[in-house]
Amino acid sequence: MAVIKPAEREIIEIDAKSVGYISVERHKARIFLASIEIARGHQSRGTGTQLIRALIEEADREGIPVDLYVPKSIRRESFTNAWVSRLQRRRKLIV
Repeated sequence: MAVIKPAEREIIEIDAKSVGYISVERHKARIFLASIEIARGHQSRGTGTQLIRALIEEADREGIPVDLYVPKSIRRESFTNAWVSRLQRRRKLIV
């Protein structure tokens, strides 16, 4: 039997206002970005990029990859594909 540790869910705050959340599972062999959501009014301002960059830097220090899940329902959206592709080219990122 395997015990699966649920992702830690953290609230993202900017200027003491909740603007989203991030869920991350940390394992010995990888960091798994389970989900990230930024409120519409705060998107395209670099918040998600900064958080993902911090995860990638953490993984680099540990010598492990970052995995993330992209639901099939949005995989076909050109923005999502372009965003994930850019992250994959920049760093060790497994989708």
